[in-house]
Amino acid sequence: MIIFFDLDGTLIDSTKPIVSSLKLALKDIKINLDDNEIKKLIGKSLEEMFATMGVKNEQIKEVVRLYRQYYKDIYKIHTTLLPQAKEAVELAHKFAKVGLVTTKAHIFAKEILNDFHILNYFDVIVGGDEVKKCKPNPEPIFKALSILANKETTLSKECLQEIFEFDKVYMIGDTLNDTQAAKNAGVKALVTLFEYADLSNFDNENDIIFNTPLECVEYIIKNNK
Repeated sequence: MIIFFDLDGTLIDSTKPIVSSLKLALKDIKINLDDNEIKKLIGKSLEEMFATMGVKNEQIKEVVRLYRQYYKDIYKIHTTLLPQAKEAVELAHKFAKVGLVTTKAHIFAKEILNDFHILNYFDVIVGGDEVKKCKPNPEPIFKALSILANKETTLSKECLQEIFEFDKVYMIGDTLNDTQAAKNAGVKALVTLFEYADLSNFDNENDIIFNTPLECVEYIIKNNK
């Protein structure tokens, strides 16, 4: 059994440093958005977020660089672990291989897990800067599975299905990007609610919705006995 977690809004609350860093990066190119507009886009890749915000294609690379520079200075101070997140990861580790599939850069994701003393529970981490296409594309999930299979390159879905039982691979996340990535990959999706989530988006997408990541893991274990 394999359980993949999203990071932002699933295991951690990093809303404040994300919003602050985005606003600072956008300010440099004279774009102003309110906090609620930005929050609606959290979960997408930085490139997709900035494009949606009206950043010109030729400016996106530099704005991403600025964002990461600002974020690096403040993310540790203002990021918190969500309720029952540590318990969820600890329990998952007892029954399954555990992975992190996030749009956040690998280095930041790894540092955050380490700061909250849960890094050792993870068998694989895939950041948004390690793939050509982020969630909802299935590539990050396929890359994580390929790493678990000790492959140096990302295998196709067909090859991975020969190695893993896809009906025992789960993706836990809080946004439509997470559930769509799981569906596109052919693995099972579970939703844990957070402020980024619009419940109406999940009505036709996924009916396995929980209040915490721990509830998600408990459901998975119960259904694999």
